[in-house]
Amino acid sequence: MTIPSYRDVDLALLLELVRENGPLRPAEGKRRVERHFPELSEEDLAQTRPDGRTKAFFNMVNWSRDHLRVRSLLVLGGPQGVWRVNEAASGALVEDLRQKGVAPERAQRFIQSEEGLGDLLGVSWARPVGRRTSGERGRGRMERGSTETRTTRGRGISELTEEEGPRSRDVGGERGREWAQRQLLDRLNNLAGYEFEQLIARVLDALGFRDTQVTGRSGDEGVDLITWLWSPLVSAKVAVQVKRHSGNVGPRDISYLRDRWAHRADRLMFITTSDFTVGAREVAAEDRDKEVQLVKGEELVQVMLEHGLGVRAEPQVTYGVDEDFFTG
Repeated sequence: MTIPSYRDVDLALLLELVRENGPLRPAEGKRRVERHFPELSEEDLAQTRPDGRTKAFFNMVNWSRDHLRVRSLLVLGGPQGVWRVNEAASGALVEDLRQKGVAPERAQRFIQSEEGLGDLLGVSWARPVGRRTSGERGRGRMERGSTETRTTRGRGISELTEEEGPRSRDVGGERGREWAQRQLLDRLNNLAGYEFEQLIARVLDALGFRDTQVTGRSGDEGVDLITWLWSPLVSAKVAVQVKRHSGNVGPRDISYLRDRWAHRADRLMFITTSDFTVGAREVAAEDRDKEVQLVKGEELVQVMLEHGLGVRAEPQVTYGVDEDFFTG
């Protein structure tokens, strides 16, 4: 079974929202996105997340909505339960299609039509991403032993259905931020290994990296993702290792990453939900030409909060006695 990549789902959702040019409910958006992937099977669409209730593909569409928000393409502060893009979305869509080899004039005509992306880019336009079964994920965790921790079969970030609504806590300010950080970190630690890798790929894409790919377990030689730092003048290949870890990452893991990838990538990055030992930090910094960028769990969730990934800030109404009313 295969499902499309998050980047391809992003493009399909942006197209449908631009075509709608108005509010669109999530369930309808998901239905419209589906038609752009003719190779999606009923079995693919029936796949659920670990909670056994949330459809995996529907969750991908929700993630795409979040990505559009990070790209500043969504109207904020509108009615709850609907999605709507702003004026910048049309230009962004034309640019996204241009990157796939579609001339701007053709892209404009396509947007105004009712054609699917398969009609424009070919039936097999989307890059399929293999999705392992729960049994395969379980075997992977057993093979990796204690390098990953999983406390409960929890729910992933941003996977709530519209019927359930958001789950939040009535705390604000710094207390609320600290609580959200703890909740995010707990969610990350409760994702399956493959889901965690996909989530980190989404975070990197939201931060401006390009063409992030999950490498898979076979032949990755210690790397979970390959991504690119890109500008009009220069690009750099980045090899990324990720770990949900029960303890701090030690120097051996850092050395393994550098030994395998120092001559195959321009930059190296190691992301964990825990932290790094003093020895790991020393090893990461000992080679100035191939320094390993270390991102610990606390820093990861801070970045997610700052960019609105997996969280939603809502204004709170507070009440107090108006003394002027009684004395006026």
